Amino acid sequence: MLDERIIQLQKAVEQPCPECNGEEYIIKDNRAIPCECRHQKKLLKSFKSAEIPPKYEHVTIENFKEINSTCAKLKTMAKRYAENFTPGCTGFLFKGKTGSGKTHLAVSILKELIFKGYSGLYTNTVDLLQFIRSVQFNAWKYDELTEMMDHILQQDLLVLDDLGAEKVTDWTRERLYSLINKLYENNKTIIVTSNIDLHELSLRLGDHTVSRLCEMCMHDTKFPDKDYRRVFLRHFL
Repeated sequence: MLDERIIQLQKAVEQPCPECNGEEYIIKDNRAIPCECRHQKKLLKSFKSAEIPPKYEHVTIENFKEINSTCAKLKTMAKRYAENFTPGCTGFLFKGKTGSGKTHLAVSILKELIFKGYSGLYTNTVDLLQFIRSVQFNAWKYDELTEMMDHILQQDLLVLDDLGAEKVTDWTRERLYSLINKLYENNKTIIVTSNIDLHELSLRLGDHTVSRLCEMCMHDTKFPDKDYRRVFLRHFL
């Protein structure tokens, strides 16, 4: 189920605005003032362009389950981060086993920031690398690679999911270093999720890449070893 706030946005946008009659501006004191519906349309467009998978359309910081004290602390941390976010600030490297809630919290932060008017994008590491590979060696599509990187660098926040799940080759190391380095050089904020620790990440991706991530992200954010999905499921059995 969609986040209720997004459902309300969709309903508001689908209906003719009684304030501006669809013009998106209201004339007041001989001045054109943006109508609230214009802001709502912009928000909805931002959510669509964030490319959040349907699986995570319902997640919020509030419905992140406090199954133990660690989860409670992570939830509080996420709330404070969303409240105090500024573009270019330090991000997160969320580490933990599969199903521990990393993606839930990362996407929840992204959604909160979009509601506050910031831009953001979600991407899975393996999917991103597959896209890069599909266009990099195709002269007819090479411009798409430049457009994709420009789009990423325009965002206030990038969520890079499942770093370390990709097959390790010299090519993937180079591509990931290039991406992380461009974000680093442009002072962009990133939230990364990974199932492996920093030592293994360094072995897979190289010290140069992980060193930049450590400077860009708070990495003392270990998630519980329990499978969050299985614990959550037991509440309904």
